[in-house]
Amino acid sequence: MRFSSNVSLVEDFTGDRQLLRRAIGRLYPGGSTALYEAIAEGLQHLQAGKHKKKALLLITDGNDTSSTVTLKEAVATAQQSEAIIYAMGIGHGERGSFGHLLGIFKDTVDVDALRQVTSVACGRTFLLQGEHHKNGVDRIDQTCQQVGAELRMQYSLGYYPKNKAKDGTYRRVKITVKNPRYMVRARAGYFVTVFGQPARDAETEVRNVISRFEMALQQHDLQAIEELVSPDIVVFENGHRNDGWQDFRDHHLLPEFKVSSTPYRTEMVRIEATASLAWGYSRMNRAYIPKKDDTPDVWTVYVLRRSDTGWKVTMLDWSVRRVE
Repeated sequence: MRFSSNVSLVEDFTGDRQLLRRAIGRLYPGGSTALYEAIAEGLQHLQAGKHKKKALLLITDGNDTSSTVTLKEAVATAQQSEAIIYAMGIGHGERGSFGHLLGIFKDTVDVDALRQVTSVACGRTFLLQGEHHKNGVDRIDQTCQQVGAELRMQYSLGYYPKNKAKDGTYRRVKITVKNPRYMVRARAGYFVTVFGQPARDAETEVRNVISRFEMALQQHDLQAIEELVSPDIVVFENGHRNDGWQDFRDHHLLPEFKVSSTPYRTEMVRIEATASLAWGYSRMNRAYIPKKDDTPDVWTVYVLRRSDTGWKVTMLDWSVRRVE
């Protein structure tokens, strides 16, 4: 996944190194940095992985400049996830970016933010500030090999708790070893499941669903969209109405996907959630198209309903503006 002003999937799970190499080769710097949104969406995407052990590697300077997700929410999502998170904090040794010269953005690694995320997810933060090659060694390559070695040598421990209550609370766990020469790095605790589902903050769950929905729209992924919407979804746009998933798919999405390939950037503005019902709205702009002002191309209003299988989008309203 790449992230700048928005987050997008450039290559799905694969063991093909050539595919990964080509995907990385297509990346280019630009835009702002939605790091916390990338963490939330990356962890959400990991749930679709087929392997039980899941890991996320962040390659970043740790400075978030545009996320609607806060650091607190990103840490909470990391804590609720079962994934291991590593961070490679890469600084700008040349200290020559325009953002640094103007005093807008920092040119140093925000190690504290990265450590807050990785420490609750049983991972580590590696600081690569300054030179990335030292004494003939590629420090980035060396760090990646170290992360791979750790993942191959980890153990999983389990136990049966005395407290059998399925109350959704956070239970702290402390693991120690008798030999003081050894150091243990493990999660500090876990959330108890409620009715078979992990206990999560409703607003964070809704934000993740909307982010996944908007990502699936950009990727024209009908299967992913269907999994996120209610079968009886109602969609309004420019006086038109679609009733139900089949109508939405056949008479809205498919015709739109055939003619539209313009990339978008999205920004979540507001979310309100109760235990079973939520609403929110986002602004979506066509990327890389100069405009006379900052008015959005599209305001998207969402209504979501919680079911036995999670949050589903049950109503959409797109209010479209003409692009100048």
